[in-house]
Amino acid sequence: MRSESQKGQNLNDFRPRNACRVELYFRALFRHDEGMWKLPKPNAPQRPDDFAKTDPTNPDLLALEAASLLWLREGMVEGGALVVPLSDVAPGRIRTTRVHEGAVTADAAYAFGRALAVTHATGAKSWGCPPEGWQGTGHMGRMRLDLPPNFTGTWGQFFGEYRVLPCLKPARDNGSMSAGDTKIVERLVDKIVSGTFDSPQPGLVPAGKVARIHGDLWSGNVLWSQNRPEWAPATAGLGPLPDLPSEIVQKLERAARGEDNGHGESDHGDDDDFYHDGGGAARSARYAGGANVTYYEDGGGRPRNVPDFAPGPVGVLIDPAAQGGHAETDLAYLEVFGQPYLEQIYAGYASVSPFEPGIAQRRGIHQMHLLAVHAAIFGDHYGDATVSMALRYL
Repeated sequence: MRSESQKGQNLNDFRPRNACRVELYFRALFRHDEGMWKLPKPNAPQRPDDFAKTDPTNPDLLALEAASLLWLREGMVEGGALVVPLSDVAPGRIRTTRVHEGAVTADAAYAFGRALAVTHATGAKSWGCPPEGWQGTGHMGRMRLDLPPNFTGTWGQFFGEYRVLPCLKPARDNGSMSAGDTKIVERLVDKIVSGTFDSPQPGLVPAGKVARIHGDLWSGNVLWSQNRPEWAPATAGLGPLPDLPSEIVQKLERAARGEDNGHGESDHGDDDDFYHDGGGAARSARYAGGANVTYYEDGGGRPRNVPDFAPGPVGVLIDPAAQGGHAETDLAYLEVFGQPYLEQIYAGYASVSPFEPGIAQRRGIHQMHLLAVHAAIFGDHYGDATVSMALRYL
């Protein structure tokens, strides 16, 4: 949600789970996440540059944000978009590494589009499903967000019934929509549910899966770091990574087992030209860009032989409401409050993951939930904006 709107009234009756249950959930994440994206221990000392968020009354809200960050970060090893790392997690509190912001450029926007396509292509099992391992209610700002774990209907049925429609009663109650306004939006929901606006995912998303989306990707949730952060894995942000030749895969397999690298040297030799991440060859058999293949000393250690990156800004994802969804929804949200070089983001994305024809005409449909949820939470002119968008498609 827009940071300037965080003081909007709470229109939902949340029943936060016991804090101990949330803590147990994160302990399970620590055990599950023993590889590259290992979480910090709870109550880690705060670093001066950390960004802290607290909400002791709704611990689920920040717990889900942390789970969303971890889920999206899985794409970085394959060239996906940079996702801000967690530095501390506890019930009702998370801390993330602060991003030192610069100004976005056309080149940075294009590169972000390529990387976002990879993040989406990591996939999810069904429309609206939560990050893996999450059980419970979802949230988008202070609005309840249903996260059905095994939805089997169409995108239109999901988006109309689970995203747009639940926002109308709160918007009616706060006065931002009249009874006539809600009827207009309901007419559009009927068209959405009928499948009128359904379309295939972009080309990189695997068949049989839905996209793994950020879920709240307005422009303020992409921060443009002045330069590539030191914490970023060498593959992060590069876009799709081509497979390595079979002989390099064999070297990677030996390295993953801790054997020599094929040059008569140990896997800690000075001139290694491959890497392993502690997870076996399946994850390691990827080209990292530049002249060399990146080598990791261990599962999360500092990389060696990394490619040279051009200096300049790079997009970093923050504050997600991650879920299974349509890739076009994330991209459409970027436009709602204005995103510099938006068309370069689309162009970079399409260069590696082509869109179904007609994407420009579908943008407004995919924006309906973001507009409607703002009407539900903050009221005011967002109701008019939601109705105006609906009328464009009736």
